[in-house]
Amino acid sequence: MALLTAEHASFKDEPYQFAKAFVVDIGFQAEAEKVFVGHQGDWVWRVKVRSPGALSLSLVWGDWWLPEGGEVWIYNEEATVGAFSGHISNKPSRKFATAPLPGDTLTIEYYSPYWLKALPHLRISRIVHGYKPFMAPSTLGGPSGSCEIDVACEAGDWLDQTRAVGVLITQDNQKYCSGALAHHCAGFHDVSNHLVMFNYQVMQCGGSDQELAISYDTVHGLVEIASFSTSDFHLYEIVEPIPDSYNVYMAGWSALQTPTAPIVGIHHPMGDVKKISFYDGNLSQSCWNECPRNMHWRVERWSKGTTEPGSSGSPLFDSTHRIIGQLHGGSASCYNNEGYDMYGALWASFDKGGLAKALDPENTEIRGMDGVDMSVAKKSKGRRPAVKMQERI
Repeated sequence: MALLTAEHASFKDEPYQFAKAFVVDIGFQAEAEKVFVGHQGDWVWRVKVRSPGALSLSLVWGDWWLPEGGEVWIYNEEATVGAFSGHISNKPSRKFATAPLPGDTLTIEYYSPYWLKALPHLRISRIVHGYKPFMAPSTLGGPSGSCEIDVACEAGDWLDQTRAVGVLITQDNQKYCSGALAHHCAGFHDVSNHLVMFNYQVMQCGGSDQELAISYDTVHGLVEIASFSTSDFHLYEIVEPIPDSYNVYMAGWSALQTPTAPIVGIHHPMGDVKKISFYDGNLSQSCWNECPRNMHWRVERWSKGTTEPGSSGSPLFDSTHRIIGQLHGGSASCYNNEGYDMYGALWASFDKGGLAKALDPENTEIRGMDGVDMSVAKKSKGRRPAVKMQERI
C-alpha cells in the first residue's frame, strides 16, 4: 500500500491520476459454485472482487466477447452499470473497460438465456483501485475546490455546450482528463481501451442529498486521427456508437483569431462533476514552449470559477459558443485566484497542426461551424466530414 499512499504530483498539463491498476487473471469458467440456474434454464455466472480501502473500482478486460443474447452486469451497493451486450461492446481488439464505481467491492454477472448455446470469452486482466476521490460532487465532499461552479447552477445559455464536454478515462482506467468532442490527453500509444464518459454532472443545483443525483454515460474505444504537440491538441474518433439517449451535443468550433468575451471554460476538475468557469476580459495570444511564436490563448484571471488538475484538455468557448482552444496548463486554482491559464489555440492547430484536414477535408476554406445536436447531425444529409469531427474527442 506504500505505492498508493505516496503522493503523486498532479498538474494541469498532464492527466490526473486517481487510481492504480493491479494485474489479475480472472476468467470465465462454468464452475458449479459460480453458476446459478433458473427455473426455465436461464443461467447466471457470478463472481465478486474486492480491493479493501478502494474509493472506487473499475475493471480492464484483456479478453471480452459476448454471444448475441448474453449480457454482463457490474454492480455493488452504490451503483450498477450494464447491461452490456455483444452487439455494442464486442470489438476486433477483444478488449474492454468499464467505468469506475464507488466502493471497494464489485459483483460481475454474466446472464445467458436458456436457448443460447455459445459461451462468452471473458477475462479480467486488471482491477483498478481508486485511491483519490472520483465520482463524488463537491457538494457531497468531492475533491475539487470550493470556488468551482456546477454547470447545474450557472450554465445559463451554455447548456448545449455543457452536453459536448466529457471525461476521458485513460491508461488502464488510472488517469483521466477533460475533453469536448474534440481534444487533448496526449502521450498514450494505445487508446483502443480508453473510455469516454458523458453527462457526469449533478442534475440540480444545491438541494438535499436525494436531489443531488449524479448521471453519466460511457462509450468505449478511441482511434487517434490527428495531433500537434505545439498547440497540445489530439483528435480522437470514438469507436463505439454514441446512443441518441445520451443527448450529446456536437460543439461548434472557430479557427478565427478574433475571440470575443464572454469566454467560458467547461471541465471536470480533480475527478469531480462537470464545472463551468467565466472570463469577462480579452484573451491575449501567448506561448507555452513555442516562444517566440504565440499559439496559445491566455486567460489572465478567471472572473468566476477556475480550473484544476483534471481540467486538462477541456474546451474554451468564446461569445459565439464555438470552441477556440483546449486547456494546456496554467497556475489558476481556487487557492490562486490571481493565476492564469493557457489554452492551445484552435486556429494554430487548424493552420499549422493538420486539424484543417479533419475539419475541412474538401478544402472549402471555412474557418468555423456552429454546434448541433448529435441526433440531428445523424439525420443530416449535409457535409458529413464536419459532422464526423464532432463525434471525436
